[in-house]
Amino acid sequence: MLDVFCNTFNVSKSYILGLIKQHGEKVLDYCDYILYLSNKERIRDARRFLAYAIKNGLSPPDGYIPYGQREKKKRERDEALKRLFEGQDKEREEIKRRVDAARAYIERIKGTDRYRELYEKAKGHKMARFLSIERVMEQLVIEEGTADGD
Repeated sequence: MLDVFCNTFNVSKSYILGLIKQHGEKVLDYCDYILYLSNKERIRDARRFLAYAIKNGLSPPDGYIPYGQREKKKRERDEALKRLFEGQDKEREEIKRRVDAARAYIERIKGTDRYRELYEKAKGHKMARFLSIERVMEQLVIEEGTADGD
């Protein structure tokens, strides 16, 4: 937390360590309070705010969550998003696999009665007004599950 505070407010670590030596570990709490508040509102002068806190005391702000807990929540949220995106990637891969299988199937049946039947069905499909006949044929094959089982 101390590194984050120092980087966020461009304060040297040695300065903060000196304050801790002089005033005790409570300085770290004040740094965390100020860091927490900075997520809610703009802190114009963190050094002065810290000096004020040391001199007058500073209670935790409303809704305060300690740095460790905030970081844990952030990691959990990031991991959940990562799992979500990984799931979407797997879903995209499965869709691509099905489309590729449908295309291969259609290619294999070209010139057969089955191809002509599928073509006519695709031409009459309501989506043929919006998509190419080839895309509609692919969708029909996917819906039938024909490409997977031939």
